[in-house]
This record gives sequence, C-alpha cells and structure tokens, in this order.
Amino acid sequence: MFLSKEILIALALIGSVNAAPVPNIRTSLERRATQSCHCYDHGFFESYSILIRVPYIGPQDCDDTYKALENGGPLVDNNFEWSSVQLSNWQCVKSGGNIQLWFNTLEGSGSDINKALESRYPSVDSFNCPDY
Repeated sequence: MFLSKEILIALALIGSVNAAPVPNIRTSLERRATQSCHCYDHGFFESYSILIRVPYIGPQDCDDTYKALENGGPLVDNNFEWSSVQLSNWQCVKSGGNIQLWFNTLEGSGSDINKALESRYPSVDSFNCPDY
C-alpha cells in the first residue's frame, strides 16, 4: 500500500504542530494569595498558627507585621481601624518559601488580627482567624 503525497505532507505537518501551552496557575496574575489560620483556645489566652502563602522576603517583613499587630491600625473616623494585639511567643519564619506565624495573644483578638494582616498582605483575599 502506497501513501499519497498529500497524506505524507499531512502526517509531516501533524508531527510539527505543538500543543497550546498550559497556563501556569501558580504564576497567573488572577490567582490570589491564600492563608490558613488555626487558633487554639487555652482559656485565658489563645495560640495562633497562621500560614500566609506569600513569599517570605526576610526579617524586616516579619518586623513590620509584628508592629502592625502590636501597634494597632490607623485612625479612621476617630476610631482605630483595628486595636493593638498584645503578642507573646512571637515567631515568624520561612515555611516552604511562604510566611509562617506563631504567637499567643489575649482572647477575642481574631478580628483585629485579620484586619492587621489584611493591611500587610493585600494580595490575600481575606484572613479568617477566629475570635474565641
């Protein structure tokens, strides 16, 4: 059986066609950074473990995050945007290239933690640290 010239050309062209590239979801500009917040209630204080899927860029970023939590937010209509959060056992480290926070604070600080972290990491849609 002989193949016609047209079939041979078609087969040659099929072999040279590249599939469309699959977009890299991780680098897509539409993809938002995410976070995971876990809180453990110890009665009179709470322990937080927060993974922020934003690249860790160094200790200065950790220091700025600590200050945002400890100092409270800016004044908006004569009220602070968030109240200061009293921190102890602060740790901020690189975890899988991202930011991992651990700290203890007084009960009922979740909403202030969320607002402070949202101010520091606007690429994260929202934070979900609970209030106990």
